[in-house]
Amino acid sequence: QVPIEPRRGHVIVLDRAAQRHVRVGAMGSEYADVAHSADPALRVVPLVTMTANGTALVGASRERVGFDEQIDLAILRALCAGAVRLFPGLAEVPVIRCWVGFRPWTPDGFPMVGRLRERLWLAAGHEGEGITYAPLTGEIVGRALLNGDTVPPEWSPHRLWKDEPTP
Repeated sequence: QVPIEPRRGHVIVLDRAAQRHVRVGAMGSEYADVAHSADPALRVVPLVTMTANGTALVGASRERVGFDEQIDLAILRALCAGAVRLFPGLAEVPVIRCWVGFRPWTPDGFPMVGRLRERLWLAAGHEGEGITYAPLTGEIVGRALLNGDTVPPEWSPHRLWKDEPTP
């Protein structure tokens, strides 16, 4: 079994009035540490980003609770408080909606990219960095398939198995 678990995160969408207060998104300084942490407990780091249609997305929470889809009001409050610390004017902007989603998490915080066995490749476990890592992941897989290049060892899908499956 591939050692990837869901890591739940809450997202809040703020009304377009957020544009009056946020010109460029921002995140708390501890974001990278939390994103790559193996801590199963709830972690909340303020993150605010604008969308193309003018709404604002507020996050970021991370917790390993399986596929529990329950929205936790205490987490929403913590996210809103963090957003208001970054942009005080957001305190007056209405919330449009919120939801939870799941990030594919690996125990060491690195994605799993490479050949599992003949004709079976894996590119998963990027956690919250899937969009960021997509071009690099595509390049790594493409070079491996076309040129026989090796995958960086820290991304090898075999690194987390004690009894490595036969590639």
